[in-house]
Amino acid sequence: MNSLRLAIRNIILENCQRRRYWGVAGSGVVVLCTEDNTIYLQRRSMEVSGGQGQWGFPGGGIHPPGTMVAFYKTPIEERFIMDDNDPFFESHALLELKEEAGYNGIPSYKFLESLISYEDCGFKYKTFIVDISLREKQKWNPEPFPEHEWEIDDQGWFDGETWLSEDIYFGFSPILINRIGNYIG
Repeated sequence: MNSLRLAIRNIILENCQRRRYWGVAGSGVVVLCTEDNTIYLQRRSMEVSGGQGQWGFPGGGIHPPGTMVAFYKTPIEERFIMDDNDPFFESHALLELKEEAGYNGIPSYKFLESLISYEDCGFKYKTFIVDISLREKQKWNPEPFPEHEWEIDDQGWFDGETWLSEDIYFGFSPILINRIGNYIG
């Protein structure tokens, strides 16, 4: 992108909410059990790059192949901006679920919906909402793989009517909270 176009984009089009992100995009999975009106949450550790001590859902940043950059400044370079329908969002989200909660396996789930739940200056976060049966919930023992234990301080199931009273991570954008409310609450 030439410097004039970048300057115009920065001044006129973009008023970025954050200076940088862990990745050029991100994705994650919200796990619900609609049978008992609950949501699975994880408390982010004090070692993660944002939202330390807050409750979130399994997910993470997407880094372009072959790059060694951890944080990407906003606005995200045009060459890195992902299409909303890029299938890598889903495969990455499921990988994050496996890494952060699937050491003992991933429960069978029903896909409910996906959405771009957060967007800022080219950075996009796509969230996949899934539902597991009460039987699957009772069998599932969510645990991170050992190399990902440092990311999570605690985890648990929260009632659909009270989970919003917790200190939740900014990844729970208003649009995502609204969509979750269509299923529990």
